[in-house]
Amino acid sequence: MIAFTKKCGETALYIILCGMIALLSCFIARSIVAEFIGSLFVFIMFTLYFTMTAREFSAQNPEKRGVIFCVCDGIALVLKITFVALCAQNGGVMIHAAAFIADIIFSKICMVKALK
Repeated sequence: MIAFTKKCGETALYIILCGMIALLSCFIARSIVAEFIGSLFVFIMFTLYFTMTAREFSAQNPEKRGVIFCVCDGIALVLKITFVALCAQNGGVMIHAAAFIADIIFSKICMVKALK
């Protein structure tokens, strides 16, 4: 069981904020910028959630910290690729792929910061 710490609470607020921005981007008139922002915040939401999960699980089991972070990062990556594939069904996969590339940079910065 994961203890809900103050850091978890802060990250949960960021996750909720990202979800709200992604949802609001769905209601904006169809534009490339709105699709990019919506996809980017969905990816950031996955990144924040699985980084928080890895951080809390690794606090309970510090000797397997690297493995835990790799597994959580892998799960987030699978969900992100699935999201891009689902968006490809509607067309315009290039916008979502660009958001995915931007998120890769963000997620690696998050992981390095969390591992310190």
